[in-house]
Amino acid sequence: MEMRLGCNLALIGVVMGRFFKTLKDSLDFFSDYPLLILPKLIVAALYSVLILATAGLILDSSGLDATDLAAALLLLVLTLILGLLDTFASSMYPFLVRQIRGGKKLDLMKGLSEAFCLAPRTMPPALIIEGIFLAMLFAFWIVFSFLLPLPSSPQPMVSDPYELVFSGFYILLAVAAVYFFYSIFPVAAFENRGIIGSLRRSVSLTLQAKADIAKATAVSFMVSGLSFALAFAISLFGEENLWFWAAFIIVRFLTAYIYAYLYVLNPVFYLNYFAGGPASETAIAETAGKEQVKISKKKIKSMPSRKGQRGR
Repeated sequence: MEMRLGCNLALIGVVMGRFFKTLKDSLDFFSDYPLLILPKLIVAALYSVLILATAGLILDSSGLDATDLAAALLLLVLTLILGLLDTFASSMYPFLVRQIRGGKKLDLMKGLSEAFCLAPRTMPPALIIEGIFLAMLFAFWIVFSFLLPLPSSPQPMVSDPYELVFSGFYILLAVAAVYFFYSIFPVAAFENRGIIGSLRRSVSLTLQAKADIAKATAVSFMVSGLSFALAFAISLFGEENLWFWAAFIIVRFLTAYIYAYLYVLNPVFYLNYFAGGPASETAIAETAGKEQVKISKKKIKSMPSRKGQRGR
């Protein structure tokens, strides 16, 4: 009995040790290579401009005239484009972490090039997950708005039951998406499985390491909650106050810092748990080379042939 208890405690120590080692490795990478924040910092700066533009449109709008509708449509298009850019920036981190794990100097341009070459493989799975997430939210909102009546006498402590229920569903759906597809970016970057194969592989890896991915998901949401708390804190300052704008800039920087760390933790977790060490340099280089060859072949096929030009 004592021997079995000792073995169980030793096993728990090994499992917890690997998880905390993963947290430590990602923190070490992030502190030793501060430029890792740059992709998310650029995205955060662009989001800040978009937030200010949206706030300005809301404050200056006097009605639904043609100018306001055109501006709102433009902001919507820019939001979608920025969402794609944000997803692309996130897809860079597996390649950047691979450089560090391989003992190489951090090269953001190389990471950008690799992410661009493999974008047809890394972007679609992530965009499909985001699309399904938004579709399920919209479907829930439709059902909840039209099929469930609003109580005539809401509880005194609850100002908007709809808001509470919808927020609860949003959080539950977000946790499920992050949990089951936690490894989607490194899987899509390091394993050549296609879109559906990458989605299935991510779920499979989650089921292999349920407890530790649950911990990583909890860490992600706790750290994300910190950014929301910071955003809420700046609302205590008046918008006309200089401190508000100073706090706004600081919070946007901290938000970029927080999310950059989470996207560093993600591939570090994958490499520590499922790859047994640094990802294969040769395999990734060969895959990137194949993608570049495919692009070159497409360009050659799209060029008019000399025979066709002579015939003209």
